[in-house]
Amino acid sequence: PAPVAAKEAKKQTVIAKPDSEPEPPQVPAPALPATSIIISDISPNPVNSSRKPQTIAILGKHFSKDMNVTVFWSGGHKILSGRQINIISPTEMELHITVGRNPDTWKVRLQDPLSKQTVEARFKVVGATALKTRQPANHLQRGFNGKNWITKQNPKHFTLQLLSSQHKNSLLAFAKRHGLREDLAWFARLHNRHPWYALIQGRYPDRAQAKRAANMMIKNIPTLKPWIRPFADIQKIIHQEAVTPPPAAIDTPSRPPSSPNDKTSNAAWLWSQDPSHYTLQLLGGRTEAGILHFIRQHKLAGKAVYYRTLRNKRPWYILVYNNYPDHARAKAAIANLPGSLHKTRPWPRSFASIQAELQ
Repeated sequence: PAPVAAKEAKKQTVIAKPDSEPEPPQVPAPALPATSIIISDISPNPVNSSRKPQTIAILGKHFSKDMNVTVFWSGGHKILSGRQINIISPTEMELHITVGRNPDTWKVRLQDPLSKQTVEARFKVVGATALKTRQPANHLQRGFNGKNWITKQNPKHFTLQLLSSQHKNSLLAFAKRHGLREDLAWFARLHNRHPWYALIQGRYPDRAQAKRAANMMIKNIPTLKPWIRPFADIQKIIHQEAVTPPPAAIDTPSRPPSSPNDKTSNAAWLWSQDPSHYTLQLLGGRTEAGILHFIRQHKLAGKAVYYRTLRNKRPWYILVYNNYPDHARAKAAIANLPGSLHKTRPWPRSFASIQAELQ
């Protein structure tokens, strides 16, 4: 039949390319330029000699958690562990090291294990007497207000909490890096039986003015996430620490607050945790009453806290459980949870991610 013949003819028809038409050349894709790691500043510099751990702040560009960090001194060097490195952002990092008592010139080396890029910078370690002769007193430290200034503020007014750290020097270095000078104050509370320091700035009569100030600050320091806090919250913390027994008599303060519906204590506890540590997210829901019912049903008071955030522009409440030093231990702890909690499919979250969500 005709249709069959047409099909056979179509099969036998071959369109050949003329010999004069060469194959297009294979152009290799251009290699992407490597992103250069940069160290622009080390603070403090010089560093006071000491046998105690100190915090060295480093500014630059393109920092990542995958980098290898090595410090060198006369006659030795050390590759720093993850616990000694705190990557705050791609432009800021902290090293927690002990420089010893001998004056020396130290070197920091950052290396990207993938691109093999290496960058180095130096800082001096000087004796305490030499440091004092350079600067009679740190002008930033003189400008810092303490708890007396905080307690005198109107408890209904607001301030911005900018940073929390286990090292007070980190607050000084942060203020210096960003040129912060007015209405600065710090306060301390105990965390794992050690002082934990927080930096605040500003005095605002209402939340709206504090919010505007926070937005302006974010424009100047994009990595910053200021926490708007009423002075009443901080004054309560200061009062509690003042009447707290000595550290040796304190139960592990990394435990969540015993009262699940104390929102002030919940937020303060979440902010006081090390950002590099992890917790377990147990539950998320639309209603606060539902979260509180879950806490009572599973007897989680003193073990879990909840906080409010937004999801699709609506309130969303999240319940988290305990504190773990790293992701691996948090994940391993899921197996030890009561069987009733496994139904919620708990998963590890860093405190850094939670602190970024706090209002």
